[in-house]
Amino acid sequence: MIPLAVGDGGGGVGVGRKVMELCNSIVRALWHGVFLTRFDAAI
Repeated sequence: MIPLAVGDGGGGVGVGRKVMELCNSIVRALWHGVFLTRFDAAI
């Protein structure tokens, strides 16, 4: 996915960046949810 975005040029790189940011935000949200549920279960 990343190599394709880079090969497409400036526009492709911009789209790739947005996709990466979106994926990062989703991963962070999922990790926060996992940690919160674990802490709640521990307490």
